[in-house]
Parts: sequence; structure tokens; C-alpha cells
Amino acid sequence: MRRRRPVRGMWVASLAALAMLAGCGDGRRAAGTSDAATAGATGATDADGLGLTRVGTTEHYLVVLNVVPPEEMYLPAQAAQQHPTGGELILHGEMAPITAQSRHAEAHIYSKETGKPVTDVVPEIEIADQTDGTTQKPEATLMQDVLIGARDIHFGNNAVIKAGHEFSVTVTIGSEAVSFSGRLS
Repeated sequence: MRRRRPVRGMWVASLAALAMLAGCGDGRRAAGTSDAATAGATGATDADGLGLTRVGTTEHYLVVLNVVPPEEMYLPAQAAQQHPTGGELILHGEMAPITAQSRHAEAHIYSKETGKPVTDVVPEIEIADQTDGTTQKPEATLMQDVLIGARDIHFGNNAVIKAGHEFSVTVTIGSEAVSFSGRLS
């Protein structure tokens, strides 16, 4: 008897749910809003002022964007020495400095074909402030939560995202891109 492959849509829905949970795993992150229909929508605000979550797809990838309070990031040697109880473990790349207007923007990228996290790409993350017209491209550092571990593997960094400003985040993976919009209170 031949085993049937799971339906791809089930993979996508399951991965989206897991990635959204990963975005609020250490208790300091906000669950925010989460609705696949709002990916790319404008005017959506976060539920509690701390963060938001958006889900979108490209031809080959499912992307879950979390924008949360800024995160401290640790190199493996620092984490081994300091034993942090929150923050991110840097697997490849560097941490951007934390400022008064910083947020942590992270993109969880999954293969739609396999359902597994994708780590062998070099995505670009572009954050455009629609209110003041500025654009930034923070380094897409590969990292994972220090407590959750590999289940939370993602690309991202700290970046300036001003409260009350409309913004968009575009995640580009090779020739494929997905954009998300929102506003943090």
C-alpha cells in the first residue's frame, strides 16, 4: 500500500501556527495580531503595543514575520559563558545596536515543498517607514531564541521601527519577495 503525501496546505497552516508561537515563546514577546489575510494590508495595528505577526507566501516559501520588542543577541561563546534567559543566539551574522526606537524584526522562512525551515538562503529584509519616507536594510542575521532553540530558527535583526508610524517590511529570497504592512502603537 502506497503512503500518500500530506496535503501541502496542511503543512503551510501547521508551519504558520508554529512560527507564530515561536514569535512569543519566551514570555517577553507579544503574540500580537495574526491573520494571513492581513499580510500586505495597510492600517493594521498591533493588539497590545508590543508587536505583530504577519504570514505571507511566495511561490516556494511560507514567510512568517514577527515584529517584537528589541532582542539582545549573543554569540555562541557569550551564551555559553553568560547563560542568558532571553534573547537570540546568533548562528551567522551580527547584531544591530538597540536604540530607544528599536524593534526586532524576524522572518521565519519555510519551504512550501518540505515544510522545513530554510537556512541555506541569504534573504534581504527591507523596512520602509511609510510615514517619514525612510528605508533601512538591516542585516538578515541567522539566529534562534536562546531558550526555544532550533524550533525558532529565523533571520532578522533589531531595527528602528517608530511607534505610530505606518511601515512595510519586504522579505526577498532570491527572486521571490513578500511584503507586509502594519503600524505599532
